[in-house]
Amino acid sequence: MIREMLDGAARRLKAGAFDADPDMDVGLRVSTAAIYREIAELDSARELLEPALATAERVAPARGSLGLASALAEWGSWLLDVGKPADAVAPLERALAMRRRLVFGDDPDVARDSLRLASAYYATDDPASALGPAEEALAMLVRLGDEEKIAVARRRLALSFHALGRLREAEDLDRRALETFRAKYPEGHPETLSALNDLAGVLHSLGRFDEASDLLAQAVAVGRKVFPADHPRLANAITNLGCDRADRGDDERAVPLLQEALDMRRRLYSAYHPHVAETLEILARSLYRIGRVDEAEARLREMVDLVDSEPTAAREDAIAGYLGLGRILHDRGLLAEAETALLDAWSRRPARPDGRIDEVIVALAAVNEDWEAKEPGRGHAERAAEWRTRRNAEAARPPR
Repeated sequence: MIREMLDGAARRLKAGAFDADPDMDVGLRVSTAAIYREIAELDSARELLEPALATAERVAPARGSLGLASALAEWGSWLLDVGKPADAVAPLERALAMRRRLVFGDDPDVARDSLRLASAYYATDDPASALGPAEEALAMLVRLGDEEKIAVARRRLALSFHALGRLREAEDLDRRALETFRAKYPEGHPETLSALNDLAGVLHSLGRFDEASDLLAQAVAVGRKVFPADHPRLANAITNLGCDRADRGDDERAVPLLQEALDMRRRLYSAYHPHVAETLEILARSLYRIGRVDEAEARLREMVDLVDSEPTAAREDAIAGYLGLGRILHDRGLLAEAETALLDAWSRRPARPDGRIDEVIVALAAVNEDWEAKEPGRGHAERAAEWRTRRNAEAARPPR
């Protein structure tokens, strides 16, 4: 019933029912798109947001408007949902700056946009930049006195503390957030699921693995209860539990969870998404470790095909996929194919040296060493030596 009403509202908007009142049209498009995002109907959200943003830009005065700020914020959040955090930063920064100009004093929408911006910074591996907006939002919400939103802000700030190694502070914030959600929603809630996941991650970093595993299992149980259909938060919870099983050496139990998460993410995202690529790689590792090598290779080939089909795909996904594929081909004795895959990984190297590229170089040297043993005197020993030398040079290369 709710979905039918939502689709009906979207049809009216697309048919131009509110074209005579641009501000109302923008507001309804943005609010309807937000609901579509909540139920993971991302294509439907985009179809409403793109014209909403164009209209808001056209009718807003020079200093901006609350309607334009809302459209920018919702567009940035959509970009986060589809795995494009770097693209999300600019509209979210602009939305927050505009709302700050237009709103005086503490305001829940300013706090919300601050948290969205913090999420974008965090997702671009910049937890330090996320601290400021997250702390500002938390302080503002404490003054406003909304306990549920305070708990959400605590979760957001805890993520940055966790990434920056401030684990005790992160644990305290996550526990307080979880207590709030459990007290308010004893039957379960999406925020309870996320709080369980976040706290489990902190406990894992603290070396308290059994406690972390228990919380991850609880998160999946809550997710299955509150999400009767596919949802990104449930897929994340199932993936995290699968990763935990794999990390603890229980790949037999990890594989069904990871396969379930992969299938769910394929249904949720119609095109490339970093979460799909991530799950393919993790699943391939577990399949390989339990001897299902053909399936592991197939998952990695799917991963590199997916990444190569998307020009904006994360460089790290391409490196991980081609590195994993090269290792399997090496193990199979397919040395020429292995080298080709590893050179594909090498071609995606970032400006700054990192651990994955070091693994690629080591793998390329190993392939050529084995090739030399199989076909001596054909230059493979020299190429292996060149890769060993290059490894040292990469380690010494300064950031650009």
